[in-house]
Amino acid sequence: MVTALLPEIKEPFLPFPMVYQRHGYTVRLMEPVTPLEMPEPERMLLVHDSDMTNTLQTFYEDDIHLRVLNQAVEGDILTRLVVLELDDDNEPVEFGAIQIDLTKLDEIPRLLVEEGRLPFGGILNQFAVQYHSEPSAYFRMKADGLMQRIFNISPGPELYGRCNTLSMSSGEPIAHVIEILPPGDDRVGETL
Repeated sequence: MVTALLPEIKEPFLPFPMVYQRHGYTVRLMEPVTPLEMPEPERMLLVHDSDMTNTLQTFYEDDIHLRVLNQAVEGDILTRLVVLELDDDNEPVEFGAIQIDLTKLDEIPRLLVEEGRLPFGGILNQFAVQYHSEPSAYFRMKADGLMQRIFNISPGPELYGRCNTLSMSSGEPIAHVIEILPPGDDRVGETL
């Protein structure tokens, strides 16, 4: 059951509720925030028009891989609940959901997406797919039981995230993404 959503974002721009419910969880309140209401390093990591794969790899100085928690394919639309983890120690650095239009991909990138081991942004970059990132909203929410387990945190901390659309150079959307970060760490002084 979806308890509350960002009012300005409508399906299919929110893959999160659909995939989250498939995993057996209820979406918590996602409270809209402005970039200035976000603490660091979350603001630095979320408020930009770049892909999160490169942003997180630069910030953590490590490559990132994908862990798929739940996936469904309906026609040519792939929807999944995912965790991005650092290669060196499997530390989770992002949790979220993505909905991808597979018809926008050539054969090899599509196969890699369906394989589910590499982050979507990394695949697009590897094959020089021309796209741009368009964040449409930022939010905060309390970590639920699943997020607490994924990020290995106690109940209570607020998590920050964004709703993002990746579009082809023609302007056609290729993916809609919800990106949620773990609570900030002490790397605030690092720059991208």
